[in-house]
Amino acid sequence: MRVMEERRPFVCVARVGDPATAQILAARLAAENIEARVHSEALGPYPMTVGQMAVAEVWVAEHAADEARTIVMDSEINAVLEPSQAPPWPTYARWAALAVAVVLFGAIVIRLMRVF
Repeated sequence: MRVMEERRPFVCVARVGDPATAQILAARLAAENIEARVHSEALGPYPMTVGQMAVAEVWVAEHAADEARTIVMDSEINAVLEPSQAPPWPTYARWAALAVAVVLFGAIVIRLMRVF
């Protein structure tokens, strides 16, 4: 005789613009031992990734919803507060850009001197 597991209702804790972001949030929740499910039109047999059909939702069990919302909010805040990962231009690139700007400016000045 098989014992049927108790079915708990799931609630939506996040709506994001694409399924990849939802999968990342679900993985973040799974790392905290919270079962998460991702629902999106883009994950079906006929993926639609335009407008509202691209929206993905992250669902968790009702008893873990408050903790999941806190984790999702913390993830969003940390993403905003992290500095840009773009490396600064190397010194030679800065000097090359300055040289190109000086040459172009000189060419414009010479051209204007010929006109007037």
